[in-house]
Amino acid sequence: VYFLIIILASLGKDMKRVVLNSLFVAVSYGTILALTIPDELLRESSIMIRIPFIVTLSLFYGYMVDQNRGRKRKVEKLEKENLELEALLDITQLIVSTLDTKKLLTLLVHKVEGALEVDRCSVLFVEKENPRIGYVMASQDDPEVDRLEIDLVKYPEVKRSIETGHSVVIDDVLEDPLMSEFGNELRGAGFKSLLVVPLTHGEETFGTLLLRAARAKGGFSDWEIKFCQIVANASANALKNAELFQELKQQAITDGLTEMYNHRFFQEQFRILCEKAKRSEKPLSILMIDIDNFKWINDYYGHAVGDQAIRFIATKLKANSRGGDVVARYGGDEFVWLLGETDLDAATKIANRFRKSVTGNPFEATGFLSVSIGVATYPTDTPNVTRLLHQADRAMYLSKGEGGNRVRSVMAQEAHEVLDWGEVR
Repeated sequence: VYFLIIILASLGKDMKRVVLNSLFVAVSYGTILALTIPDELLRESSIMIRIPFIVTLSLFYGYMVDQNRGRKRKVEKLEKENLELEALLDITQLIVSTLDTKKLLTLLVHKVEGALEVDRCSVLFVEKENPRIGYVMASQDDPEVDRLEIDLVKYPEVKRSIETGHSVVIDDVLEDPLMSEFGNELRGAGFKSLLVVPLTHGEETFGTLLLRAARAKGGFSDWEIKFCQIVANASANALKNAELFQELKQQAITDGLTEMYNHRFFQEQFRILCEKAKRSEKPLSILMIDIDNFKWINDYYGHAVGDQAIRFIATKLKANSRGGDVVARYGGDEFVWLLGETDLDAATKIANRFRKSVTGNPFEATGFLSVSIGVATYPTDTPNVTRLLHQADRAMYLSKGEGGNRVRSVMAQEAHEVLDWGEVR
């Protein structure tokens, strides 16, 4: 009987079940006594007291089992929450430790996917000018994805999250009316539950953290939703910091007037390309460009027109430069143009083509602008690549001294004027 009490008490999932089990034991034991023990013995108090004793014992065992089970659940819950908090701390520390946007997004999707064990985790950004267009910036199942354009009409859960600025939870894509048009497609792809958490900074919602899960037992728990919201908030701040850092970094290497690279950036790239030219033994050319009569333009028309002239030349440089070239404002009205793996003849043709693009397009303020260009090539003009800039500068001053609007190069001790595509006089 005692063994039966312990077994039945331990089978109780909660105290209600324990009480029912205790009553069952008491009634069963009372029935057995009534059927097996004579009436005169049954009336003895020592026999009858066994039934409440059994009930009390059963309740006691059940209570102890229930308490132990409750403590075990609490310990398991605390252990799970501790692991989740550690994962959350790990993710937030990683997020705030980098100012590289692509690296940050990649870390985000992989860490969240691992922490919550979801089938897909993606980060989407929204096109500000066209809220219908979104871009998948990172996805843990496709590390190569980068600004994959999507139509948000096909993602109503993302659209709603962006519009409301709140999380959207879909427990079953077949049952939620929001997903009525796309539910079958999603279930066919193996997705049952969706969680969309907005990436919000201040008043601006610029993207979402999109989680998709195929789970047999329900969707996302309250803790998982809270987890993603905390991660999304930390990510939004980190992404804005990374964006600000990139802007400041760009400003540090950009000329404010022309929005071209500045002298500092040019010097860095010049050193890099010089080393590359020496290692590869391939030519490196440089064009030094100066606006003709710029001082007179400034004095006669004013500095505002002078700034317009500088921006005009900068625009032409951007339009004529190749993908791998480095064009920069060297200072004042001087510009430099680095041409990697380009010999003297090719550099001269490029210089003349640019010179003609300047003179062939009237400058509105003065009616006409021209430039003087000096060309120097390693190793043709100088065996010392670090003297390349000096050679180009010398050639540019020779061009100006001869009246401007021409291209000059300096080879050894002689200078020659290039009138047209490689033609030398």
